[in-house]
Amino acid sequence: MPVGKTKEQVVQEFRTQAIEAAAVRVIAEKGLAGATMQAIADEAGVAKGTLYLYFESRADLLQKAAEATFSEIMERLEAVFAQELPFADKIRALVLAQLEFVDSHRDFFRLYVAVRYAGSDIAEGSRLERPTIRQFQTYVRKLTELLAGAVKAGHLGSVDPTKLALFMTEGINAILLHRLEEAEPPEAEAEAAWITDLLVGCK
Repeated sequence: MPVGKTKEQVVQEFRTQAIEAAAVRVIAEKGLAGATMQAIADEAGVAKGTLYLYFESRADLLQKAAEATFSEIMERLEAVFAQELPFADKIRALVLAQLEFVDSHRDFFRLYVAVRYAGSDIAEGSRLERPTIRQFQTYVRKLTELLAGAVKAGHLGSVDPTKLALFMTEGINAILLHRLEEAEPPEAEAEAAWITDLLVGCK
């Protein structure tokens, strides 16, 4: 049992994570509109009323499911940022981590698209708050620091690292979404190398 947690807290955390994972699977199969509380309860193997012991509403459940999933990719990116790698290799590793996450978590990106571009008729009549704001800000900050160091070291020309970080982030997101739609996307390693060459001029 984790230090500092009671048995009840551990059980609640486990049950919450199981329900969030079930919500992501239902969204992947049925779309956001089809992710009803009953469908999620059925997937999780619990009674519908049980969901309300852990989540205030459908919107709350979907929000937390999205946040949990984004936390997973952020953990992978944090691990890459912590590695001692040459600049171009670190950029390639960051891109590759995202590509591989798309390939192995297509349900995640279905959730991402649904939440980010959901209409006003979703989530009980209100637009879902973008669940990635904290993770997005953390990623952009760390990428900005990496780029600033590269500018200082002469690996990049004189550019605004913050603006470049935003440009890179949105550009990579667009490629990831396109990859999701491709019937046979390129190998992740090859795609990561191509994106890195484009972004930092590696040869």
